Amino acid sequence: MAAVLNINCVLRGMSDIAGILQDFKSDRLRVKIEKIFSMDNWLWENRQEIHDLSEIDKLLQDQKILVVNADVYPFKDSGFYIEKSGNKYIYDFWINTEGFPELDSDSINPRNKCFFEKLENTIVQFVTKYISVFELLSIGNETVFKFKGNIEDTVRETAGAFVWMIPQTLKIEIPMQEYDKKVLNGVEIFSKSSSS
Repeated sequence: MAAVLNINCVLRGMSDIAGILQDFKSDRLRVKIEKIFSMDNWLWENRQEIHDLSEIDKLLQDQKILVVNADVYPFKDSGFYIEKSGNKYIYDFWINTEGFPELDSDSINPRNKCFFEKLENTIVQFVTKYISVFELLSIGNETVFKFKGNIEDTVRETAGAFVWMIPQTLKIEIPMQEYDKKVLNGVEIFSKSSSS
């Protein structure tokens, strides 16, 4: 059975979607936007396709939720959601893990460690580029990400995350007993491994 791998990110400013996708492209990973929709709420009411990317910021200012369907080869299905909460932008990148059973796990283990190390390194490069607006990032399967306005409550209330990334510049101490900690390029990374 496949799961959905979620990468949730909180930024203090809007980022260029095309630029973010370009950052994640590589020889082995091809990324292409297929469709973008806006909707009023998580009941998917008033869903409308967007053809003009210049509308995105206004839609987010108007409290719309953006749905981006993307093709991320070699994965079967992928995309992301963007919504604004106060002055923060919340991105939920998701990938269907069908065909990659080693990714259907609630922790980092010997079967998926190589994938998640590469993913962490790619994300840290992204975070370093956007460090001035980066606040928090989580990685997990079937994650229920609950942004609560601050990092401590968000970490406590979120279910399914097995990696957390927080910039060292925020100087926040969060109890993460079940996680191993490392620092890479000014980013604190907390990872839950199967041996933790």
